Amino acid sequence: MLGCPISENRKEYKTALGWKIFILIGAPPLCGLFAWLSYVTLTADPLNWIVVLIMMPISVGMIIMFVFGIIDMFIAKLIISHNSIQKINIRGSKELQFQEIQGIKSDQNYVYVHPKDKTQKIIKISQYYGKKNEWYGFLSSRFQDIDVEESVKEEEKLYDDQTYGRTSEERFENISRTKQITKYLNYSAWATAAWLWFYPRPYEIATMAGIILPVIGLFLVFRSKGLIKIIDVENSSYPSLSTTFSIPPIALMIRVLYDYDVLEYSNVWLYTLLLTPIILLMILKGTKGEFQVKNKLEGIIIYPFLAITIGLFTFFSSITINCTFDESTPEKFEAIVIEKEVSKSNKGGTRYLLTLGPWGTVTEETEVSVSKSQFERIEDGSSINVNLKKGFLEIPWIYVSTI
Repeated sequence: MLGCPISENRKEYKTALGWKIFILIGAPPLCGLFAWLSYVTLTADPLNWIVVLIMMPISVGMIIMFVFGIIDMFIAKLIISHNSIQKINIRGSKELQFQEIQGIKSDQNYVYVHPKDKTQKIIKISQYYGKKNEWYGFLSSRFQDIDVEESVKEEEKLYDDQTYGRTSEERFENISRTKQITKYLNYSAWATAAWLWFYPRPYEIATMAGIILPVIGLFLVFRSKGLIKIIDVENSSYPSLSTTFSIPPIALMIRVLYDYDVLEYSNVWLYTLLLTPIILLMILKGTKGEFQVKNKLEGIIIYPFLAITIGLFTFFSSITINCTFDESTPEKFEAIVIEKEVSKSNKGGTRYLLTLGPWGTVTEETEVSVSKSQFERIEDGSSINVNLKKGFLEIPWIYVSTI
């Protein structure tokens, strides 16, 4: 029964059967996929060392993660006895006596058992152990929910903070107004993403909205004196702009991949490497300790992830600004269509690609994307115009047109 004590002296819970089947079906093909990506990366001609340095650590890391996941699935178990909780997995064993436990927290994937003594390690229990109603019901009935307690304390602290107003009425009004602003901005982020994905007209305004919204969000974060957060934390009393910082850049990235063919990326990397550390330092300084790490391991994970996220935004924003506002006169070259290809993504997107023979000063084959109507009109072996433009930010890019 949900919430009832564990009646036996010892109960064991292993990974749920459905989750085991899911892992066994999904993990091996994914290992094969990343192994194939490693092979393709290393055997590419010519070898692109930038791609190698990016793809190889990702591929090897993902393969190791999936292999460990399969092994851990058979080893992992949760043991609840009459006076203790123990978790065993591939990394070892952790155990806490009931009297040593302060309480529990939970999220979508894990239940966290927190010890009273901060020098002891937290026990992290997967939500995918079998008979969850039984073991989770016991834990939630036996130990207090720290999330609820911390949420109440956080809310009290927030509304007592005189940074946001001298009186309680002023603080309540300012905080409520800020929450409304963040809510509307996050709604605008979803609307902008839909605009970019489905009907980006007028194009210049749609693409700039995808760039400007996160910038506005960052300005509001700096002005809020710590009230607005970048990362959305479950059950937090603080408003967050995580949607504003994530959804428009993703839509913008997809738009760029479908709309523009950059010929030379050196200046893209220049802008990315120049702006990323500046924006990263601004965020770390201006977010009132939101990204303050507790130990070196957290820093190794959080800071590179934050830098990569900012880097992707600056990378694709540079291409967008460069191509969208480029008013240079294109140079025209003639090229032969060697191959036509339709590329479909697993999310339903379709790209129409042409492989072109050498043209102008370009001695290698070039792949460009075209519209569906262009793709249907152009035949293999036909000649087309390659239009080379300098770019607003001096990033050369191309598009094709029929002769």
